[in-house]
Amino acid sequence: MSCLPLLRAACDCIGAERGLAEGGAHEFTEWLDAMGQSREHAALDLGLGRYRAGSRLAADDRMGALYRVVTELSMTHFGSTILQVAPEADLQKIRIGFADSSFHLSWAQLIIGWLLVLVSAQLKTAVDAGETFSVSPESKAQVVALSSEMEKALAKPDRCRVEELGDGRYLFHNVRRQPGGAPQRLLL
Repeated sequence: MSCLPLLRAACDCIGAERGLAEGGAHEFTEWLDAMGQSREHAALDLGLGRYRAGSRLAADDRMGALYRVVTELSMTHFGSTILQVAPEADLQKIRIGFADSSFHLSWAQLIIGWLLVLVSAQLKTAVDAGETFSVSPESKAQVVALSSEMEKALAKPDRCRVEELGDGRYLFHNVRRQPGGAPQRLLL
């Protein structure tokens, strides 16, 4: 599923924005210092310049949980791979779909929910940045209203959702391909 690494990258960007807004410019400067000149190889040395936004995200319960699950799902683990390419697998068979273009309600609900969380986090980051963006009181009120609507959408009991169990595992609730399908629970 190609959107999972993009969701993780969006989490990283929001974490970096929060770090800068909280006065973490020194971390950004260190990130930029990864670029230099290698005399030994007579080459532009780009380095990796790792910026770890995960600690900023971990402080936010919802963003931290989202970051952890999309990180796990974007890796090529057995469970995450089967969940994405063979969602109807059971103990008797693993039927892997290749280039499956059929609709899958659970993935749609999960991804839209994660996108709502990201949009809400991005708006909160902009509003909390103080004078950086000069958000008007009207816009702040709209963000509050939007956040309320998002919470209602995410709280629907029949919606597919992921519960982080605390032992590095995830329990998926209400997994189904079609709206009329029987909901299942999957443990990853």
